[in-house]
Amino acid sequence: MKQEKKWYCRKVRPTAMPQHILNDGIKIPLIGLGTYQQPRSSLMNVLFSAVEDGYRLFDTASIYDNQKIIGHFIKSVPVNRHELFITSKVWNSDHENVISSIKKSLDELQTDYLDLCLIHWPATKDGNFIRAWESLIRLREKSLIRSIGVSNFTAQQVSFLFEVTGILPAVNQIEIHLRNQQQNIILEMSELGIFVQSWSPLWTGDLTETEYSRLAGMALKHNKTITQIILRWHIENGFGVIPKTSQVGRLLENISIFDIELDLDSDDLIFLSLLNMDKKIMEYPDDYV
Repeated sequence: MKQEKKWYCRKVRPTAMPQHILNDGIKIPLIGLGTYQQPRSSLMNVLFSAVEDGYRLFDTASIYDNQKIIGHFIKSVPVNRHELFITSKVWNSDHENVISSIKKSLDELQTDYLDLCLIHWPATKDGNFIRAWESLIRLREKSLIRSIGVSNFTAQQVSFLFEVTGILPAVNQIEIHLRNQQQNIILEMSELGIFVQSWSPLWTGDLTETEYSRLAGMALKHNKTITQIILRWHIENGFGVIPKTSQVGRLLENISIFDIELDLDSDDLIFLSLLNMDKKIMEYPDDYV
């Protein structure tokens, strides 16, 4: 019989991660670890290293096919469950079967509740996101989910949720990076009191030599890396971020950004805003949006 590998933390760093209070009163860490397309062979090592470095938010989804690994981590890590913040998402094909989908996620994650559950995509072509939202509301009432939200929703879709149910999402997780800064929807979410969380926050597309040199100069000025400058830009703009990395050495780098001051009126910040091209990583299929 194959013996299950045991995992140990060398030393768990006390977390000093700043948090944001959501519109439902729940506190969410500003930075978490994204796990989309993380290599399964190294994921457990990355998770344990992350918690050692001070991470407490871990973002997954039913479609990522890694919840069983994360569940083993949750059960094995020497950190109380209430100190962790676990996010999962309901996939498009499960809009009519949210309750069974969430129960499966809870089983795989080996936890009694999710801290945050999102509708992954509106999926207006084949799905029914209103029914999915109503199911999430019921699951929150049963304490199986602490906070409920959406991902990749437009302001109009969010407003429709509120019109039908009277309940606003706590979070809208959307694609935000320097090339796709989404200023209009960010303003609309802010007016509704909905916290914006950036996925793929580090994507920059093809930087020109001039753009790269300017970013490198900013990093040198603040004694930080370009990655840290970009992540700090997200935080300064009021977003949460879930950068992913399979390189253990990058974990601490990604959260070591709270000791630098970036003047929002500086030429640097103006330059970063000018990098926007309204360019998405990909065009999404009709059955997603």
